[in-house]
Amino acid sequence: PLPATERLVITLRYLASEDTHQSQSFHFRAGISTVRSITAETCTVIWKILQPQVMPKPNEEHWLKIASEFFTRFQFPLCLGAVDGKHIRIKNRTSRVRSITTINIFFSIILLAVTDASGKFVVVDVGSCGGNSDGGVLSRSSLDKKLMSDKLSIPQRGYIPGLEATSQEI
Repeated sequence: PLPATERLVITLRYLASEDTHQSQSFHFRAGISTVRSITAETCTVIWKILQPQVMPKPNEEHWLKIASEFFTRFQFPLCLGAVDGKHIRIKNRTSRVRSITTINIFFSIILLAVTDASGKFVVVDVGSCGGNSDGGVLSRSSLDKKLMSDKLSIPQRGYIPGLEATSQEI
């Protein structure tokens, strides 16, 4: 087995460059499948270690702080975040798909995210196929599943500033 430092170097070099796994395998004198699995495993480990520190799972108090920031900055009451998706363009390495039209075809995965009032990520979901509609991406996301199963610690009721009423968060 390769040492952890070399596994990290392989992964970081792959992520920072446009090299293929094949090119990486020549450079590091390892098999293509080895480089591919090292990259995937190391990315998973990086996420598991850094995610709790840089993007901890929001609790009810955090959601209320976000709602307060949205109201303070934008006068938008009970808003728990802005949701959007971004296509991340990827290269088709197989070259199996050829277009005979003039339409630009590109392949992508979608980064679906919820941000706070400052635009900082609160929740992310990466990996939906770029060919899906926005509604389709959201409905198939882990974000939607967590939202529908009440696993995001979202406050049930909120105070509407200026009114003597409470309402569901948006």
